[in-house]
Amino acid sequence: MKDKVENISIRTFTISSCPEKTYQEFIKFCEENAKNMRYFQDEEGKLHEKIEIIYHVGLRLLLDAFKADAKSVMLYEKIKALEQRISLIESVGDKNESKKEIKTFGGK
Repeated sequence: MKDKVENISIRTFTISSCPEKTYQEFIKFCEENAKNMRYFQDEEGKLHEKIEIIYHVGLRLLLDAFKADAKSVMLYEKIKALEQRISLIESVGDKNESKKEIKTFGGK
């Protein structure tokens, strides 16, 4: 029940002490990636287009990108660790093979 309430609840917040350049970048990002176009007809039947910038969608996109980036870095580190372990195992296997004595059934 708590999750349902949190999903439908909204909160208005302000960004304080944000540099103007950062704020403008965020606004530009939202304009490019988080806009909603709605069409409606007026009383005369003329079609109008209304563009809404949905800032919470822009924020959600940025947060999701950050989380995806963090996951990618974590997976990359795990893959590198596995590759190092495989290389170590292969190098130990190569050393054991080179140490084996060649048997020629008395032909040597």
